Amino acid sequence: MEMHQHHAAELERQAQKSKSRLDQLEADHRQRLDRAHDRISEAQRKETEMRETMIGVKREVEEQMVEETKRREDEVARMKMQHHATVVNLQNELEAEREKLHIIQRDTHKLEYDLRDQLTKVKLKCEDRLKDTLPKSLKQDLEQTISCLRSQVKSLQQRVNVLSEDVDLDATFNSSRSSLRL
Repeated sequence: MEMHQHHAAELERQAQKSKSRLDQLEADHRQRLDRAHDRISEAQRKETEMRETMIGVKREVEEQMVEETKRREDEVARMKMQHHATVVNLQNELEAEREKLHIIQRDTHKLEYDLRDQLTKVKLKCEDRLKDTLPKSLKQDLEQTISCLRSQVKSLQQRVNVLSEDVDLDATFNSSRSSLRL
């Protein structure tokens, strides 16, 4: 029996030791579990903070994009209006220059026809009056006057052509300049 008691005591001691060890293991596992829960809670808190920060940053970026898009659209609209106004002004200037050229050409043609008509009348009148009565030197003087008047008519015609080319050149230049602004 003593052996039995000794064996029972030994078993009891072993049971106490095992219970103590189990209690220690359970306490260790609880500590680990608590730390794991703490880490999970901290990770979830950080994730929530990061998500909120990311949402805020995303919202700011989207607002900036909307503002920048609006600013650029306004700038494009302003530039289009400015370009349109410039084109209209240039077209009006071109039309005014064309009208001036037309008036100059019309006046020049009228002057040319008037001069030719006067020249012809003077020539006929002189020829009728002075047929065979004019000395040769006077006749040469008259022919020189007629020749001079003809050269004046040619000079006026050349001037009209130059002015016409200048207006065409200005129109081409203004057209090129407006194309470059685009």
